[in-house]
Amino acid sequence: MPEKNLYNSKLFVIKNNDQRKITEIYNEHRDAFISFSMKNYNLPKDDAEDIYQEAFLAMHQNIQNDKLVNLTVPLRSYLFQIGKYKILDYLKIEQYQVNEDLSNFENIYKDAESDTERRDLIIYNTVNQMESPCKEILSYYYWEEKSMKEIAQLKEYSNADVAKTQKSKCMKKVKAYILEKLKKAGLI
Repeated sequence: MPEKNLYNSKLFVIKNNDQRKITEIYNEHRDAFISFSMKNYNLPKDDAEDIYQEAFLAMHQNIQNDKLVNLTVPLRSYLFQIGKYKILDYLKIEQYQVNEDLSNFENIYKDAESDTERRDLIIYNTVNQMESPCKEILSYYYWEEKSMKEIAQLKEYSNADVAKTQKSKCMKKVKAYILEKLKKAGLI
């Protein structure tokens, strides 16, 4: 029973708008949520931070509007659940936007003379339509043939390992879209 009182004491703090305590609660879960989002959903850090902000604000509004008056689980669990739904919404929007963007250039590769040329156009256009930092990193690496060390310097990352990690995340993001388009075009 004492744990439930602790859960509800945090609700009380938020309900009463104790800004110092709210900031403490916000910071208490922020890094864990961002790490969770990046690791489990392959989100870029900026997007994970934005989603955490949205989730925390949604939780705050639920408490202020008396939609949440009694916690039976830790506040972190409740907050992360809101965050998971926001991540899934974000991923659905991203999937739609990429599919929409990719459908716009399908006609481009129909005029290509060979399968290799068509495949290269699909890959190039997919990468070209990505957002920063993926667009730059993949362009630097694949088309400008820059090393990870050079990319780290250009992107002002602390070292080549950071650039390599970011490139890997970008590749996971784009791989599914490219494979889908290559299959659709009958190139694989």
